[in-house]
Order: sequence, then C-alpha cells, then structure tokens
Amino acid sequence: MHQNTYEQIKQYISETDIDGVLVTRFDSFLGEYYPPESGYLKDVTGGFTGSAGLALITADKDVLFVDSRYTLQAKNQTDFEVYEVPSETTPSTWIKQYLSAKKVAFNPWTHSVTWYLQLSKILSESDIVLLPLSQESIDKLYPQYPFVQRDVFDYDICYAGQKVEDKKNKIVSFLQEHNLDCLFIASPENVSWLCNKRARTVKEYPVVFERGIIDAAGKYDAFDMTSLHLLKGKRIGLDLAQTPFAVYEKIRLLADIVPVQD
Repeated sequence: MHQNTYEQIKQYISETDIDGVLVTRFDSFLGEYYPPESGYLKDVTGGFTGSAGLALITADKDVLFVDSRYTLQAKNQTDFEVYEVPSETTPSTWIKQYLSAKKVAFNPWTHSVTWYLQLSKILSESDIVLLPLSQESIDKLYPQYPFVQRDVFDYDICYAGQKVEDKKNKIVSFLQEHNLDCLFIASPENVSWLCNKRARTVKEYPVVFERGIIDAAGKYDAFDMTSLHLLKGKRIGLDLAQTPFAVYEKIRLLADIVPVQD
C-alpha cells in the first residue's frame, strides 16, 4: 500500500460525510494469507504485523483493536490507540460510545455479509450507519496490486481420499434436496477440497485462491466478476459468513439467494 494511504483516508473523511473508516487484516477471501492485500492493515497503522486486527480511523482518533496475542506487539509497532478485545472493549462498543449518530465506512471486499448484518444491527441502536465504500473510493484508498496464482497442481487421491466426481455428486444431491440451481463457493479451502487442487501461491497456505460455482448437473466453473451472467435468474445457495459483502451485492441483483452453510 502506498505510504500516504493513511493520509488519504484522513482526507477522505474530511471531504465527505463519513466519520470513520474501518480497515481489517482480512483479505478479499476473508482470510489472512492472500498476497498482498493482507498488508493493508500494516501499512495503514504504520507497522502492525499481527495476523488479526481491526483499525478505525476517524477525524481525530486512530484506534486498533487486537486480541490478547498482539496487545504488547501492537503498542510497540503503531501509534494508534490499542485496545485488547474483548477484555478492554469491542469495536462495536467503542464505536457506539464515540460515534453515536455518525457514519462509518468499510471495504466491502474484506468483510463478510454476516459481519455486516451483525455489526450494522448493533450500531443502529445508536443511530450509527455502517456503509460500504464505493468502488471508486476503494480504488483511491486501497491501491490494487496484480495477483498471480502460482503452481496450481492436482492433489493426489492418496491424500485427498475422495475423487472429485464423488464430491460433486454429494453437492448435486444437496442442491436437489434444497431445490437449488447451484451453489456458490466463496472459500478457497472449499474450492481446493472440491477440485482436489492445491497451489504454491502462499507457502504456508497451499490453497487455490478461487471462488466457484457448481450447478445441479455437477458442472463446476471458476467465478469472478465476468462470471456473473452464469447466475442470472438462478436460485443459488450462498454462505453469508464466507462471502464478501461486495460479491454478495453483485450476485443479489441477478439471482435469488438462499442462505446455506457451505
């Protein structure tokens, strides 16, 4: 991330009616390892390298919420006010205390639908509005880097234990039982499991960074924004806890979404 991203967020707050911006350690797959998006929190806070955390930048306060693993580390690596969750406070508690009747923005690519629904409900008790950043704002505040998937390979059946076709058949039965046209697979772990694939993009986390769609005939397609047309008019099962809010917002305009556990 560019060194002036922190200043850009501050400027964004001063020029809009947004009172605070949340920045998480999660990436666009809602995990910790997707390169290089997982560096956003480090760059915004000026150096925090923990694997979990949530920052809130306002006009006059900069706050970092971490768990007990990172309390001392965070205080050494950043000038942000550091709070240990949940022993000292929680993000929702702090926001309700200091930003009543205000507007807080977040990057919809790095937070799940479930996270949004739960937090927005809690904050609404204090007339706080939780808003997704527009794509234009995201492009300005979060510089995009090229991503290259490295060394995708077949995961041998002696390790996987089940053939891809057998796994697909299980999903097809699930779709038929629940009257669904297809299942949206948001998690790279689940795509890797289904396709018996692995990759060496991230050494410590050898999954295939991909979202997918499997239909009631057992046909699997990798998913990106150019694949949206495949979902038009479909009744689709989707896990709200694993799907980024930005992806959900695109899909719900075209398809009938049925919340399911992936």
